[in-house]
Amino acid sequence: MSQLKTLPSLLINKIAAGEVIDRPASVVKELIENALDSGASQIEVTVAEGGKKFIRLTDNGMGLSQADLPLVFLSHTTSKISTEDDLTGIRTFGFRGEALASLGAVSQARLISKLKNQPGQAGLPAGQAGAPEAYVIEMKGGQLGPCQPAAAPEGTTVEINNLFFNTPARRKFLKSNAVEMGHVTEMVTRFAIAHPNVQFRLINNKKHVLDLLPVTDVKERLRHFFGDDLVNQLLFVEEGDVQAYISNPILTKPTTRWQFFFLNQRFIRDRMIARAVRQAYAELIPNGRYPAVFLFIKTPPEEYDVNVHPTKLEVRFRHAWQVHDEILSLIRKKLLASDFVPQAPIGSAPEIASFGLPAGQAGQPIGARQALVDFFANRPPEMFPSSLPGGSGAPPIQASPGTIFTRPGPVTQTETANAGPDQIGAGQSVRFSAFQIHQSYIISEVPDGVLIIDQHALHERILTHKFKEQMRAANVYRQKLLVPVLVELEPKEYDLLSEIRPYLEKLGLEVAEFGQQTISLQAIPQILTNANLPELIHELFNNFSSDEFKNRSASKKSKSECEIADDQVTGEEFDPLLDDLINLLACKAAVKAGDALAPEEIQALLKQHAAPAYTTTCPHGRPAVFKLTLDELKKYFQRK
Repeated sequence: MSQLKTLPSLLINKIAAGEVIDRPASVVKELIENALDSGASQIEVTVAEGGKKFIRLTDNGMGLSQADLPLVFLSHTTSKISTEDDLTGIRTFGFRGEALASLGAVSQARLISKLKNQPGQAGLPAGQAGAPEAYVIEMKGGQLGPCQPAAAPEGTTVEINNLFFNTPARRKFLKSNAVEMGHVTEMVTRFAIAHPNVQFRLINNKKHVLDLLPVTDVKERLRHFFGDDLVNQLLFVEEGDVQAYISNPILTKPTTRWQFFFLNQRFIRDRMIARAVRQAYAELIPNGRYPAVFLFIKTPPEEYDVNVHPTKLEVRFRHAWQVHDEILSLIRKKLLASDFVPQAPIGSAPEIASFGLPAGQAGQPIGARQALVDFFANRPPEMFPSSLPGGSGAPPIQASPGTIFTRPGPVTQTETANAGPDQIGAGQSVRFSAFQIHQSYIISEVPDGVLIIDQHALHERILTHKFKEQMRAANVYRQKLLVPVLVELEPKEYDLLSEIRPYLEKLGLEVAEFGQQTISLQAIPQILTNANLPELIHELFNNFSSDEFKNRSASKKSKSECEIADDQVTGEEFDPLLDDLINLLACKAAVKAGDALAPEEIQALLKQHAAPAYTTTCPHGRPAVFKLTLDELKKYFQRK
């Protein structure tokens, strides 16, 4: 006796429903896609109990004829494809013919439709051109009812009652009404952003949740959902078939929920695109924070496969790395061409104020600004160094022996006084009227306020950029050691010597084997003059052997990804491991929090900060510069 058997159609549809329909939001997705494919310009979604009890979608699309209604709930019935060749050029949202059949198998479904009047289309069968009446058909748990006349406007209405009423195992996995409603709202939001020219209305338990009129600019839709604070800080970038609204590095979010990717107006999730966005913001935002990105890609259907998963949420690009590099280049160039100094008024929005702080500390920046204002208000005049313009009283600060700088030479007050109008950010000059506080921060006066600078973070960024410039020019400044430094390695470190030696040589570190498990360090890059060399070597080996480094090495970047290095595409092969090792060297060589700086050292840092290539974050994404505006000072002291 044969063990194989043909499954009944109802069971087949329930299996399909398990792939396509997993919650009320999935139902809304499938119905909206059908409405958009029918040419609808008005879509209304009504739900009860988060969609678990009732879902209704009404559109003003083309509608269906009386002859089509008996087929609409049957499996694999569709008007969107007819041949195998159609699968390589999908231009509609839905095409499998599974959604309505699956819905009919796991709910009590009802569909009412009236074909839209199409004057001038002569020769159409009766009931298809200017049909005088609508028709309704019902399906309950897989049982199809008769098609009957009804009264309805042009378009289609689909009602879904008691979702999963006959599949209790699936129904028990649904969440609370509020959670399911949240997913429904999120689903409508995605479509509303991708289709700003379509009117959307969402009603839950007889209350209007969304009522969106058509707009010509997608930015207006974003403003409705995300508010002025976010939208006003979005940057628009466009190149070829890619458009994007991206947040500046000052405004970050705790999760990726504010990242929306659309392919030909279809919301998608794609790891390669997410990777490109993450790399574009590398070193510009703190770890654990994410930018807001609204990305719109237009490309011929032949260039991607949307038939990867039944939900069509994932796609497969024919040239995935090319798409990745285009997005990375587009966003990175825009970010590096802009200047951002974190500044937020006292009492401003927590999302902006929490820039660079761990989760749960959103209130601290406001307190920091308050403390800074109090500091200026209450600090005695004699505490300001007399060697600086505007200061009086105390002797100049002495430099610590371990402080090192890679600068062309001290900056005189005459040079800074003639530097031109004060501005802030990369590529702009800074007037020298500055002093150090707590041996960690530099306070610098600018025309419209003060800059608060983290001396370690800024110096680390400066050294990173200078070192990368030298490496791209194949001219790393080295210093021969009069007495070589011997470093004894652990066995696992010594085993890595052959692998890491090429990286050490590129970094300007000349090493030679010196007995068993010992190396002789004979030359170092100039920036490491006063670093603890044995400790640095051990840390280089430790980082090189970590799992994170191995994973990054296994996925080397392509040539165009060189933009991650700081300024422009060089066209040469770029290794992410080398980038991380450079950051480590710069971190070890930079001045530390707690190092007292002499006035000329403060001058040198500020002058180098004004160089065009420097951003306002350290290589790890931590903020290096913060601005307190003059307007906020005036407000605090009630002068405005």
